[in-house]
Amino acid sequence: MTIREAYLKSRELLSALYEEDETRSICKRLFEDVFLIPENALITRADQAFTETAKLETCLQRLLKHEPVQHITGFEYFHGLRIEVSPDVLIPRPETEELVDWVLSSCNPDNVHVIADICTGSGCIALALKRNFPTAEVMATDISDKALQLAQKNEQSNFHERTIQFARHDILNVQWSFSIPDIIVCNPPYIAFQEAGLMAENVLEFEPHQALFVQDDDPLVFYKKIIQAFLPQYPSSIYFELNPLTALELKDFCDKLDLKTEFRKDLQGKIRFARICA
Repeated sequence: MTIREAYLKSRELLSALYEEDETRSICKRLFEDVFLIPENALITRADQAFTETAKLETCLQRLLKHEPVQHITGFEYFHGLRIEVSPDVLIPRPETEELVDWVLSSCNPDNVHVIADICTGSGCIALALKRNFPTAEVMATDISDKALQLAQKNEQSNFHERTIQFARHDILNVQWSFSIPDIIVCNPPYIAFQEAGLMAENVLEFEPHQALFVQDDDPLVFYKKIIQAFLPQYPSSIYFELNPLTALELKDFCDKLDLKTEFRKDLQGKIRFARICA
C-alpha cells in the first residue's frame, strides 16, 4: 500500500461518519501527528510505500467508534501551545481561544497582577494567559485531581518550569482562600443534561461528563457561585464561556445585582462569551 492509497482509504472510511471538511481535517491530523507525514508529502511522497498498515487500521477503528482524533494523537494545539489531552479533560476548542483573545485584547498587562482560571481542566487557558501576562500570578483550580495532574504536565512541557499555582478546589462548596484575582476566566460545565441528546457522539462518549454537564434545574450554578464569590466585593472582571441558551438568564441575574454585563459572539455567530464586572 502506498501513502496515497493509505490516505485515500482513510478518507473513504471516515466520510461515512463525518462531513467532508471534518474528514479531511481528521486525516490531516492523523497522518501528520501519528505517522509524521505532512500534508505536502501526500503529494511529494504519494507513491512511497506506507509501512504502518496495522497501526493505521487500529487508528481507523478507533475513529469509526467516534473517538476524537485528539485522543489518538494525544494532544491539541491551543493558542500556540501543545496541550496534552486525555479522557479526563475537555479537548481545547477554538471557541475557548476566542475567549482568551478577548481577555488579551481588553486588558493592560501593567494592570494585571493576579489571574484565576477556575475549572482549568487541561490548563490550556491558564497557560495561554501566563504566556501573555508573564509577570502576573496565575492560579488554576479544578475539582479533578487527574485534570490537575495533566495541567501541571502541560505546564512543564510548554514552559519547562513551574510558573502557575495549581490547586484542587470545589468552587461550588468551598470558600475561595487564595489571592483575590484582578481577572477571573472560567469555562465551566454549562450543558444541561436534557441537551445531551443533541450532542455529537464523540463528545458525549469520550469527554468527561463532570466537565460538561450541570443539573437541568440550575444550569447557571457555576456562574452564580463565582459571581457571588467575587462581585461586587472585589474589583475583579470575570470572563466566562457560556451556553448561548442561558445568556439572557445570566444577564437578568447580573442586573439584579447591579453588575455590568457584556456579551460577545463566537465565529459561528452564537453568544458564547460574557464579561461581568461591578
